[in-house]
Amino acid sequence: MRHIDLAVIGFLNAFAGVSRAFDIFMVSIAGNNLFKGGPILAAIWGLWFARISANEQQLRRARIISVVAAACVAAALSVALTQVLPIRPRPLVEPQLQFVLPYSMTVGGWERASSLPSDHAAMFFALAGGLCILSVRWGWLAMVHVLVFVAFPRAYLGLHYFSDLVAGAAIGLVCVGIANTRWVLSGFSQRVLRTERLRPGIFYAAAFLISFQMAGLFHESRSLVKSVKSVITALW
Repeated sequence: MRHIDLAVIGFLNAFAGVSRAFDIFMVSIAGNNLFKGGPILAAIWGLWFARISANEQQLRRARIISVVAAACVAAALSVALTQVLPIRPRPLVEPQLQFVLPYSMTVGGWERASSLPSDHAAMFFALAGGLCILSVRWGWLAMVHVLVFVAFPRAYLGLHYFSDLVAGAAIGLVCVGIANTRWVLSGFSQRVLRTERLRPGIFYAAAFLISFQMAGLFHESRSLVKSVKSVITALW
C-alpha cells in the first residue's frame, strides 16, 4: 500500500503551486465546516421532515438515528485509533517526501497529529453511506460531495495519505452497516425515537447540538475536553 500512497501523493503534489486560486480554494474548503458538513446534514434533516406515510416515516427516522449514531461512533473510533496506533506523520510534514506546500497552506500543528485513519473520512463516509440507505439519489450526491470536497482536498493538501482515507471510509461504512441491522433499529433507535414523541423539546435541542458539532467534526467538544484536562492537570 505504501507505493500506492506515494504514487498518489506524488501525482497530486505535482500540481501544488501551479494555480494560486486553486490552492487557496482547496485550503478554504478543507477548513470550512459549513461547506464540508452542512450539505450532508441539511439533506438528513430534509429527509427527517419529508412528507411520507406515518409507517414509512417511523422507519426512516429510526434509520436516520442509526446513521447519525454510527457516524459519531466512527469518528470517535478513528480518533481513538490515532492515539493507540503507531504515529504516522502526515505527508506535508514527512521530510522524505519533500512535500511542496500549496499556496496559503501552513504546517502549523500538523506535525503533532497522526494521519491514520482519517476521522473526516470515517464520519462523512458514514453519513454518505447512511444517506444511500435512506435515499439512493441523495446518497450518491453525498458520496460525490465527500469525495470531491472532503477527501480530495485533504489528500491534495498533504493532510492524509490515500490509505488513511480508505481506512477512515471503511470504518465509517462498517459502522453504518452495523447500525442499520434489525436489532439496532428495533432497540437503540426506537428507544431514542420514543424520546422524540414524549419529549420533543429535549430531543430536538439535543439533535441540533449534535448536528452542529458534527458539521465541525466535534472540534469544539474536543477543545473543551482538552481544556478541562489541562485545568485538572494544573490543579493536581
